[in-house]
Amino acid sequence: LRGKAVFRSPKAGCSTCHSMAYVGGKLGPDLTRIGQVRKKMDLLEAVVFPSASFVRSYETMQVTTGDGGVLTGIIRDQDAGQVTLALSPEKSERVERGNIENIESLNVSLMPAGMNYILTQQELADLITYLEASR
Repeated sequence: LRGKAVFRSPKAGCSTCHSMAYVGGKLGPDLTRIGQVRKKMDLLEAVVFPSASFVRSYETMQVTTGDGGVLTGIIRDQDAGQVTLALSPEKSERVERGNIENIESLNVSLMPAGMNYILTQQELADLITYLEASR
């Protein structure tokens, strides 16, 4: 499948953050069965304009600390004492609740926008077909 090759390619970078059939990253949602819940146009919009909609629990959050630091990522874990924020596929940071000034949801996805400028039209079509077939 050409779409699978695009998904796993460094050019698209999808598998850096997303998994498909247990292969890939864990920063973004697992896309193994995405074709069951999203139609072709929804998938295209999600790839080209990722900030248009968010999967619950994958919202980008901004944490401001008491010393003026600002961290942006996805909350991976939290309890009464601390919040763990995934900053990138390979980096997480724990922040003690006592050191948090503010936590706010941002309306911007960590996923880069503009895949239609990065991928060729054929690569984009192959990727969307691959995602749509993932059931």
